[in-house]
Amino acid sequence: MYRVRVWDCDEVRKYCLYDEYGDVYKKKNKMVVFDTSYEAFVACKVLNEKITRKQPTIGTELEFEIGTGDEQRRVVNSLQEKNIPLCTAIKYDCSLYNGFELNTCYMPIKGWELKKIRELIECIKEHEPNNIRNTAGQHVHIFGPDNGKVLQLIKHNYSKFLEFIEPICARDKYLRDSNGNISGTKHYGLKQDAFRSNGCYTTLEVRAFAASPDPRVIKDRLVVCDALYKALARYGSWRNIYKRLSKKGQKAYKRLLKNKDNPHCFGADTQTMLAKFN
Repeated sequence: MYRVRVWDCDEVRKYCLYDEYGDVYKKKNKMVVFDTSYEAFVACKVLNEKITRKQPTIGTELEFEIGTGDEQRRVVNSLQEKNIPLCTAIKYDCSLYNGFELNTCYMPIKGWELKKIRELIECIKEHEPNNIRNTAGQHVHIFGPDNGKVLQLIKHNYSKFLEFIEPICARDKYLRDSNGNISGTKHYGLKQDAFRSNGCYTTLEVRAFAASPDPRVIKDRLVVCDALYKALARYGSWRNIYKRLSKKGQKAYKRLLKNKDNPHCFGADTQTMLAKFN
């Protein structure tokens, strides 16, 4: 799947998608069918070049657990029939304990209005999305011209990345059953699985965050990831990275540290992390 971005002045967002299974390129709800995958790839490549260094696009996968196994299909089918803001797909995810995955559009961070995220959560709240067993997460995908540069900075300084991301990831140390009892320890989104270069989406993917239905938490994670990407791209190093984040990035990081709905189980304690901004 090739991701491509186009500027949409009406929606103030960048998003379109080429589906390799159907050779279909979608733009503003219109479809153009290419004769070959190569033609579609060339079109994607040209449009990708319109993404600027100052405005990478960012999207997210929101995973949630739900109730019993019998409910899963009914819930997914029900959500697929809704017109959910920011959403491009609702689907099953076999990595979850009985849950669903919601994929969003991609756009510059300024397009991520808290109001729209609240509307999205409002559309799914009747199904009581949760993360009781700790199998669900929020994955943040970033697309921009500096992906290669940022990838190398994270790969070669992975301990610094974990130091940065773990205190705000909200992951629990254990998998749990529906009664809250520990049922295991091995799950994704931690340590070496906290970050990857996602070839399917041609994005950089932060996988560290636990699922959250809190709109403010969802947005703050997007703001922090966007700010980190831009700081690494601009300065080319991790030196003084906390102070080099944008003001909005710094505020979002601090909010995540202090937010009780974003629990702190990994990394340095809150006071140690806050001191890094001084």
